[in-house]
Parts: sequence; structure tokens; C-alpha cells
Amino acid sequence: MLQFRGARALSDFRLAKVLAQLRRVRPGIRSLCAEFRHFVELEGALDEGEAKLLERLLRYGAPPAQPGSGDTLYLVVPRIGTISPWSSKATDIARNCGLSKVRRIERGTAYFVAGERSAELAALLHDRMTESVLDAFDAAGALFQHVPPRPLGRVALADLEQANRTLGLALSEDEIAYLRDAYRGL
Repeated sequence: MLQFRGARALSDFRLAKVLAQLRRVRPGIRSLCAEFRHFVELEGALDEGEAKLLERLLRYGAPPAQPGSGDTLYLVVPRIGTISPWSSKATDIARNCGLSKVRRIERGTAYFVAGERSAELAALLHDRMTESVLDAFDAAGALFQHVPPRPLGRVALADLEQANRTLGLALSEDEIAYLRDAYRGL
């Protein structure tokens, strides 16, 4: 897996808004910065020309701010086991540019928070339905794990809440109630 540092992920206005939300949970947070990180899965080594082309494709937008040396990393990536729409398009573009060894490109957002790690902060920085939070750049290799499909399973209506927790479905109480009512109606 190759990694490339990307552009600033948030405008100053959006960054200030997110920082204010984080400070409501943890008032001691001193600063926040966010940048894109690109992760590339390859089918073989790139030659020098291909590597330069890939770097040029992934260099866009305003340069990121330098995080503080003691800042805590929250790496928000597409949910492990999924392929994001951004990835599909970026991978197509790379292949159309002649980069046939690129199997897949994914993009994450690296948040650097001047404060201690907290599950509460991680929850504010990502959408648990579509994203995962990692604590290291090397952990992004999980994005490219190839796992055979699991067999189809069934969940009894009575076990829906347990399945929601176990499978990480992130269903709200309203959605669970809707599913119960809909299936009972069938």
C-alpha cells in the first residue's frame, strides 16, 4: 500500500465549526487541523514515470497545515469492507491515465487534535454508518483486505437489536421499530 499526503480537508470556517463541537465535549482541546490522505493498492511496483503521474493526480487543493508534534490522530476512512464512490471514480481516472497497476485508491481524512484520544471525539468526527476511525496510518491497510463473502444469514425479529450491535448496522431505535412493524405486516 502506498500513502500520499493530500490537501487541506476543511475550510477555515468548517474547521472552526468542528473545533467548537469538539470543545463542547472536551473543553481542553487546543487546536484541530484536517488533511486528506490517499491510500493506493497496487498490483505491482510502479516505475518512476508511473509514480510521478500518480503523485500528480493526487496533488490538488490547498496544502495542509502542519499538525503539532503531540497531536492525536483520528484517521477517518470509508467503512472497512466497503468501497467508497470517491474510490471508484479516482481508480477509474488513474486507470484511464495509463496506471494499470493501480488496483484501488481510497481517501481518508486525517484529523489532528491537540488533546487526548477519546471515543466521544471520534464519534463526532465520523459517520458510523459509512466510515471507520483508525488511530494510525498503517492501519489503513485494512481498507484493502480481500475477504471471501460470508454466507447469507437470517436474523429473527426478536434478535434485531442484538444483531444491530453485533453486526455494526448502526440502526436507530426508529429504524428498528420500522423494520419490526414492516415485517410483522408482511
